[in-house]
Amino acid sequence: MFKRIKARYECPNENPEGVQEGLCPEEGDEVLSICGSGILPLYLLSKVNRIWAIDNSRRQIEIARYFMDCIEREDYHPLLELTSPRGMKKGIFTRASLERTREKLEGLELIEADLIDLPESLKSQRYSKIYTSNAPTHSFTSRKLISSTLEELKKILRPGGLMYITRVNGAMREWFEKSEELVEDCELTSKARELHGREKGYFPWKPVVYRKIAA
Repeated sequence: MFKRIKARYECPNENPEGVQEGLCPEEGDEVLSICGSGILPLYLLSKVNRIWAIDNSRRQIEIARYFMDCIEREDYHPLLELTSPRGMKKGIFTRASLERTREKLEGLELIEADLIDLPESLKSQRYSKIYTSNAPTHSFTSRKLISSTLEELKKILRPGGLMYITRVNGAMREWFEKSEELVEDCELTSKARELHGREKGYFPWKPVVYRKIAA
């Protein structure tokens, strides 16, 4: 199974260090995150309290669960083989970082769910950080859907919390410009973009980090 996974997921298309800089993960954080293949949630896990990782692809959830199982049985080889970025030898994980992740593994919950239609169990939570990855680029197919989804995410984000979006298109940008509660954190956006642009193997995303302030 690992050979098949490695061929497709040898490197994520987002820079994990850039995501970390933008989200500023802290002990005690409770994070709602897009799961993908699980690499980004696992990368952040040792630095926070808990992560709910969602994906509408069952295959992605299965791959993430495979990586979790590897960590649980201390078979770190598959994750140490993952490189960042493509064409370079730099690894995403180290043995020490995976050992720290293993200590926090119970804090990661994988859920097959869609960002645009969150189950009530997730809507009832309040999160200090939300990481959407590039899911809005694919899922937000209308202005109505943009508005309803972002309103829901705003509602479940705690005051002072951060929302990291990998790419903000025109219609989304218009929504944020009108929002009085979600404002761009220019410093964190700059840090995330700097790391994304520094290493050439990653897709040239232009992430934006928003902070929720009191209305």
